[in-house]
Amino acid sequence: MPLMLACALVFSSCSRNTRVYDSVTEGRISDSVSAPDSSSELSGSLTFYYSGNGSQLKYLAERFMSENENVTIEFYNYDNDSDAELITKLTSGQAGDIIDLSNIDMYRYSGSGLFENLYKYMNDDPDFNMDDYYTNIFRAMEIDDRLLAVPYAFTYTTLRFNSSLMELIGVDADSLESVDCYDIYDYYSRVMQVCESGESLKLSEWNMLDLEISAFFDPIKNLNDFSRFSEFLTIDKEIDAHKIAFSSYLNNPYSDDMMLTSNQLLKCVYPSAADMNFLRFDYSNENNSLPVTVTDSAGNIPFTVTSGPYAISSLSNNKDLAWSFLKYMISDIELGSKIKRGMNINGFLINRNVNQQIYDVMNTGGMDELFEKMDSELEKLSVYSYYNEARASISSAVSSFLYGSSDTESCASACSDIALKYLGE
Repeated sequence: MPLMLACALVFSSCSRNTRVYDSVTEGRISDSVSAPDSSSELSGSLTFYYSGNGSQLKYLAERFMSENENVTIEFYNYDNDSDAELITKLTSGQAGDIIDLSNIDMYRYSGSGLFENLYKYMNDDPDFNMDDYYTNIFRAMEIDDRLLAVPYAFTYTTLRFNSSLMELIGVDADSLESVDCYDIYDYYSRVMQVCESGESLKLSEWNMLDLEISAFFDPIKNLNDFSRFSEFLTIDKEIDAHKIAFSSYLNNPYSDDMMLTSNQLLKCVYPSAADMNFLRFDYSNENNSLPVTVTDSAGNIPFTVTSGPYAISSLSNNKDLAWSFLKYMISDIELGSKIKRGMNINGFLINRNVNQQIYDVMNTGGMDELFEKMDSELEKLSVYSYYNEARASISSAVSSFLYGSSDTESCASACSDIALKYLGE
């Protein structure tokens, strides 16, 4: 089947077939790595096929090789490979030992035997402690009781309401625990009727489909139910008409673009222990509520992988070494090796302990209770907003609908057909 490689996240491209030590910034690890352990038993060569920038992967690989002098790790970027080239590499073993699945349809290839079940390695490794990780994310990524890949980092969606506008309809935004897209539409409709802004009331740029898609389509659960999709599309179109994109990143986006103005009802926040967006808000601004978690209509909290997920090839000749490096990547090694020198970590790390380290460094006081609340939300994350070809096609159909190329019924029917065809292949 054709393999679509449309990127879900935007990264700068790296040249292909580049050895890690050719592209890692000179001197990056000189003051942060421990001396190599000459007694290390690890040895061998690994090849890592990745998409996007890969700077954090290469940084961790440099550290790992410094601590294991008999290990070599090479990186190859597959962004410029054609569908046929990548499929050939996946099925022949040429795609290396560890494979970045961020732009590969994991579900479509789940039954092919191409990727190792990582639960086996976790269960057989006495040094791997499940309690150190957000294991509900592992469960959300299971396919037929197998864990084919693990993320390095992930995020979920929260939003800040305009407290002043919400007060107009008698709602204390700070007391809200969660909302879904239908709640948001209800609040929006009510506020629009009573506020001075009226039709000029704006919302931040956000994608409703990413948060609600699992209520209609989930290949892992064999779900294909678009019975409410017309209702969803109607609301989506109304909300889309009142969005305002982040205006500029020339200034600090946390204090400027993310700050609610008087005619904005809400703005989305993608929380992270690494940059703690909510710490950057000016709490003297009366418009900003505390973060409210956005769920799907079933009450699940969707999360999105921002780095990875990473799989071990079943055709690898060095699977145990591949697991050692994969475990190292997500382990709770000291804070500096995770975020030193401005590494771009989008979202929370899969490792609980490192998130706490990051927060402890950044917290200047008075925010512990809020972080505990945000951290507790991670234990509830239950829907993986994964990449698959049907999801990409459904998103394209919805975008066409929002631009007026189809009506609700025909769009809903087309999306249902896409899902049905995908599940039947």
